[in-house]
Amino acid sequence: MRIILIAALALALSATAVQAEGSSGRGRIVGDEPSSRASIWAGAYAGLNIGYAWGGVDVRDTNGGVLPGPFSYDTDGFTGGATLGYNHQINGIGLGFEIEGGYMDSRGSGKIPSSTPPNFQAIDLDGGWYGIAAGRLGFTIGNALIYGKGGWAYWDTSAGQKTTKPGYITHRTDGFQGIVYGGGVEHLLTDRVSIRVEYLHFNFGSEIGDQESTGDTPIGFKYLNKHDVSVDTVK
Repeated sequence: MRIILIAALALALSATAVQAEGSSGRGRIVGDEPSSRASIWAGAYAGLNIGYAWGGVDVRDTNGGVLPGPFSYDTDGFTGGATLGYNHQINGIGLGFEIEGGYMDSRGSGKIPSSTPPNFQAIDLDGGWYGIAAGRLGFTIGNALIYGKGGWAYWDTSAGQKTTKPGYITHRTDGFQGIVYGGGVEHLLTDRVSIRVEYLHFNFGSEIGDQESTGDTPIGFKYLNKHDVSVDTVK
């Protein structure tokens, strides 16, 4: 396996790496011979990425306290991380598997009217570390690989709903997990270095938080809030 250094482009481009050396130990040169051209995308790679993330959250109150909603707000911020993967090439078809991890800072907040004005309910989503395990399938055109990608994602973030009225304890959600899918275009700059632009959509589904009453009756009652989270990224 050969190790490739990748340079990230600001807010739009992710760098990705190319391929393993032949059994002879000699680095392949793009186009130096037909056999190398047929397998230029095959092998292990590593890369870095940076980009922009945006999304939305829908909040529903499921067992009273305030109106049920949904109440929505937008999120946005940067994302950046690292990728490890392996490609296999069959003629003009490339297929492989990637593991990606990093930090996604797609934050946002909003407000829900309270049942006791002028109090209100503050709703928000934090940033956090993320991980992806996904398959990749595409086809080659010259030195370019056009591909689709899909798999599983986890985001170590939390969402919450907190009233400004005294007498309640807020319990935020746990991390979110769900499916991720998208695609991109990757282009070889040299026989060992490539660069890509990639779009991904994360559907993280729902997680439950609550506000527990410590001052209003019934004491100890938990008012549940459900947070549906989705994020889009371009890297």
